[in-house]
Amino acid sequence: MKRRKIFAALLSIFINIFLVVLKYILFKISGSLAIKADAFHSVTDILVSSLVFSGIIISSRETEGAKKSRFIIENIISIIVALFIFFIAFEVFRDVFFKPQPIIGKIPIAIAGTLLAVAITYFTSVFKIHVGKETGSPSLVADGYHTRSDMFSSIVVLAALFGHMIGIKFDKIAAIFIAVLIISTGVEILANAIRAFFLHYYSITSGGIVAIDQEIKKWLFRLRFVYFLRKHKKRILQIAILIFLIFYFVKSFYLIHAREIGVVQRFGKVVSTRLEPGIYFHPLWIFEKLHKLKIYEPQRIEIGFRTREKPTEEPPAYLWEFKHTRGRYRLKAEESHRVIGDLNIVTIWTVIHYRIKNPYLYLFNLEKREDLIRSEAEALETSLLAQESIDDILTVGKEWFQDTFKLLLQKELDSLHSGIEICRVSLFDLHPPVEVVPAFRFVSSAREDKDRYINEAESEFNRILPRARAEAAEKMKEALGYKLEQINRAYGDATRFNSILYAYQRGPRELTRYRLYIETLEKALPDAEKYILDPDLSKTVLDLRSLKDTTSIP
Repeated sequence: MKRRKIFAALLSIFINIFLVVLKYILFKISGSLAIKADAFHSVTDILVSSLVFSGIIISSRETEGAKKSRFIIENIISIIVALFIFFIAFEVFRDVFFKPQPIIGKIPIAIAGTLLAVAITYFTSVFKIHVGKETGSPSLVADGYHTRSDMFSSIVVLAALFGHMIGIKFDKIAAIFIAVLIISTGVEILANAIRAFFLHYYSITSGGIVAIDQEIKKWLFRLRFVYFLRKHKKRILQIAILIFLIFYFVKSFYLIHAREIGVVQRFGKVVSTRLEPGIYFHPLWIFEKLHKLKIYEPQRIEIGFRTREKPTEEPPAYLWEFKHTRGRYRLKAEESHRVIGDLNIVTIWTVIHYRIKNPYLYLFNLEKREDLIRSEAEALETSLLAQESIDDILTVGKEWFQDTFKLLLQKELDSLHSGIEICRVSLFDLHPPVEVVPAFRFVSSAREDKDRYINEAESEFNRILPRARAEAAEKMKEALGYKLEQINRAYGDATRFNSILYAYQRGPRELTRYRLYIETLEKALPDAEKYILDPDLSKTVLDLRSLKDTTSIP
């Protein structure tokens, strides 16, 4: 009988060690916090089984005189074990509330492993209870009931895994529930140890857990709710099955909204990569997982800053000197500071818009997609800024920077088979760091003055040069007109002279000669009085004084 009790206790310890290893491997494979908490729960089973084993060994060898010493040592160890169990529960709570939730995957493998753990714990508990009753070992019976509670915690893990498959995520809730079970185990052990110290009534290895379980059962059976459940358990079971069937049927319908597509996995394998908007019936939904993706809506990634979900008081203006301790945006200094080609340090904010172009690659080829895009974008941004000066980026080089950034980032993501399409890259803001803004403004002001003087000189140049060109053109036209005038006048004089010559040659030459003589005389003596006398009067004396008051005959 003694050997059988020792064998059962040892077997329980080794089985619990195997369960701890199995559950920890399942946690590493799936990332489920509930499985990790269940592994910690199995660690407490190892401690309890070790206490039971030590109690069996000591009780078989002790004498009546050593009974008191055995109680003291045993219960001191029990208190230490209880405190260690509380520490394990604390670790579970810290994983749940203070650490990032790992991505849960490979759920079918985790379900299969958890089912194996449930079967092992069930048969182990049955074996220990059977051996404990046959050998009259209350501590072994208590350990068997405790192992059965471990089976129930594994069933909770199974429920959490199945819920995750259908989109109901309560992995953390399951982990918290198991942590409460771990705490209850510690409380039982600690309460038994303290009671043994003060009352010398019973210990952890002499049926304490069984006594507590019996007291709890008696208290529960006194409750009306528990009495009602026991009396109408068949009807309640039928209603529960009906509700489950209705729930199962309703959950068999998938609704894909407008501007969405669906990707379906069955037992982890992708069976549909593009469900268009509509209603679909999937009777095997419990083994499937639906991913809804909004592939037509661009998504946004911010580099160098973050937009606050709940903006605080807005500043009058977002100047360069503003440190973004309040307002709509929050500065991320570790992302925003860059060294550019002219060795200046700038604060740059970039916004990247992207959408999903390949749902399969987007879901299953990469993890932490936004972190990937952000890291690739930061590396490209640093490389491109190292090739340009701040003046170029702020002015003519901005469009080139954005277009080149988009093309290179798309090329990098395509090489990773990300299933992501970059829609647009925008320089949201670019300015010097807050610490050097005054110096930069001074330099910018001097550069603006330089540009202003150059513009004024060019304006004066553009004002004077056209006027000079117009005046030169006017002079050229006047000279050309004068040239043509002189040519035409000379041509006219020559023509007139030729006409006179022709008339002279054809007419009476004496008359023409006389007329020319008179005209020449008129030109030569314009102020002298001239008298023309008839040749026939040359023989008489003519008094010219009498002709002063007469009209001259030309």
